[in-house]
Amino acid sequence: MLNRVTAAVALILAFAALSAVAGFERNSRCRPSPEKGWVEFLDQSSRFCFWYPPTYKKGAAVRHVDFPNDSQTVAILISSEPRRAHSDDKERANISILLLSRVFDLKRLVSDAPPGYDTPPTPKRYGPNVFYYYGAGGGGVAYPDIYYFNLHGRALRIVFDGPYSGADKSPNAEAQAIEKVILSSFKAGPG
Repeated sequence: MLNRVTAAVALILAFAALSAVAGFERNSRCRPSPEKGWVEFLDQSSRFCFWYPPTYKKGAAVRHVDFPNDSQTVAILISSEPRRAHSDDKERANISILLLSRVFDLKRLVSDAPPGYDTPPTPKRYGPNVFYYYGAGGGGVAYPDIYYFNLHGRALRIVFDGPYSGADKSPNAEAQAIEKVILSSFKAGPG
């Protein structure tokens, strides 16, 4: 009798978990769009979504030299704006989304930190979520804003690379305002 009850409970729990995941995939609506005309990004396999401005378009998911070796590139969103204003740099501002294969652990993220950091990233709340942030590192070059999120026990890395203004080492104020709106729209599905 006990084995039948145990089996029935296990079957109900498995069905509930599958329904939750399938519900996220069927319901492609993230939170409501924060701005008119924004585009929804939905990753059904990793079960998360967010909104981004229409000035960004999905690009080829290429491997970048600065990405951790143990990461899977989920998407690259490329802006219509240049990465650096008033320069010969032809590269476009972009947002890279990577899923690291390792378990989410703030202390282990220090190995991916920009130069000058020897501590875990700083927690920042956007909407109902807590992200972990690294800004500009030391030295005289531009550094993207990097946010980590604990996505189902793995580290999701979101990198905002520009646009930069003049000699600033961090993305400009407008780009940072967009970062906040994007991260506030982020929604993770069931793990």
